Amino acid sequence: NTAAGYLGICSFLAYAIALQYRRWWLVLIGVLLAFGVYSTHSTAGLILLCVLYAAGILMLTWPKCNTLMRSSFIVAVVIVCLLVVWNHGIITQILGNSWTNRVILWNYGLTSFQERPLQGLGFGGWELNIQDYVKQVGYTRPSPPPHNTIINLWSQSGLIAAVLGVLFIV
Repeated sequence: NTAAGYLGICSFLAYAIALQYRRWWLVLIGVLLAFGVYSTHSTAGLILLCVLYAAGILMLTWPKCNTLMRSSFIVAVVIVCLLVVWNHGIITQILGNSWTNRVILWNYGLTSFQERPLQGLGFGGWELNIQDYVKQVGYTRPSPPPHNTIINLWSQSGLIAAVLGVLFIV
């Protein structure tokens, strides 16, 4: 998800720079980066990409739109919102499963942290050690990633790396 998010933001920025400075070769880079988001199979990345591009298109075209086009856009947004509300069960199920799976992984991270707080699990340690845990809890993937940057930093390099990662983010 993190990689997909960065790819989506970079894709959007490539398009913005192409429009601003008339560097049309950057459009190709934007397309390749957007395809990279799709290739990650990240739902969050695809949603971010769609929202960024929709917002960008709206910002570029809104001042040039007449009343009919603006009204049509508002009606389209209302229809999309209604579709989301009517299909909230499916959306909730998809997000609910994803959230539940992440909490399972984060619980393993907490348990592992209590056992080895300073040194972490070492490079590749998460992948090796999580396999037994996911069998015990009935998780479907044999060696899932932690789905959390801070836990990933800690598991590979220990507490100091996790603290430095937090400081970098802040």
